[in-house]
Amino acid sequence: MTLRVGSGKFKGRRLSVPRGPRRFSSGRTKKGLFDFLSPYLEDALVLDLFAGTGGLGVEALSRGARFCLFVEIDAKAVAALKENLSQLFPPEQYEVRKENFREALEHLFKTGRKFDLILADPPYRQEFLDELSSVWRQYSILQVSGILALEHSKRTNFSEPENLELFKARRYGDTIISYFRPKR
Repeated sequence: MTLRVGSGKFKGRRLSVPRGPRRFSSGRTKKGLFDFLSPYLEDALVLDLFAGTGGLGVEALSRGARFCLFVEIDAKAVAALKENLSQLFPPEQYEVRKENFREALEHLFKTGRKFDLILADPPYRQEFLDELSSVWRQYSILQVSGILALEHSKRTNFSEPENLELFKARRYGDTIISYFRPKR
């Protein structure tokens, strides 16, 4: 499978992907996501949670984000991600953490790091969404004006934590992107 940057400074650049079964955001879904988020990208601090090979975070950087932290647990995906990043961006523009999302959110919360934009594309299984919702209640790391963009199957539901509110949802075939903001 070929994965490419859809727009911005590195439009059309191919990204390395490891062999084996992987699920990537479709081109249509990714375009819809970034068309919606484009007003929020310039100079943003971004977290790509469940980063895989970095397709979403790389797209955000290509479109003007200042910094992206990539969190991924799979070693093969992390190796491809590091290769992709080193070919496109200076090291001060990104960080890669090989750990699960629970550990990452807890660490980021405890160290006081906050993000303008969080891109979350977890495996399309309900247990991941349930756990993400539970962990998010404890470790919210969005800026007050930040956005969590969550990609999930139309067959699964994200139980909205008390500290988030859904303000937009868009459907692309079997995929839904739900956009959340912190409750004020």
